[in-house]
Amino acid sequence: MQSTIQQPRKFETGTLDKNKSRHAITILRSREQVFAFWRNFENLATFMKDVKRIQSISPERSHWEIELKSGQSAEWDAEITEEAYGELIAWQSLKGSSVTTSGRVIFEDSPDGRGTVVRLSMDYSIPGGKLTEWATFFRGEDPDTLTITNLKRFKALMETGEIPTIEGQPSGRDEDATPVLRH
Repeated sequence: MQSTIQQPRKFETGTLDKNKSRHAITILRSREQVFAFWRNFENLATFMKDVKRIQSISPERSHWEIELKSGQSAEWDAEITEEAYGELIAWQSLKGSSVTTSGRVIFEDSPDGRGTVVRLSMDYSIPGGKLTEWATFFRGEDPDTLTITNLKRFKALMETGEIPTIEGQPSGRDEDATPVLRH
């Protein structure tokens, strides 16, 4: 089975608020496998950029810790508000959390039957106001950019067992631009 690189698609249901992020990606794994991996929230820290740790408190609650490259960090507790096994998980942060967030991830069989379409919709409020929102946007650490990045990383992890990266390498050049040496 050959995998193709697919950019996460933005999708809308109704009007898109400025603080909502909605994207979808197809993963070449069964819906049950993808759902089970996501449902173990501690797994999310293995592919979610800037997520330092997620601790399950109970089957419905989890504690999240993030740390951005800028040094900004936050912690909050979240609870599941809706769940249908193998199909969807919806959540929201608890009242009084430093980060106000809610979202929904939907798992559907792909139209060709070869994988799972993962649709991720998130609402969020960044602590620190407009200045912090702009700063995170220009560093690529805003929630919308992180949603796209995390979906790509999730796809890579589920399909190949690893997340490709150029971090720590001396160059990030496109391999197609590298001359081929022939003897």
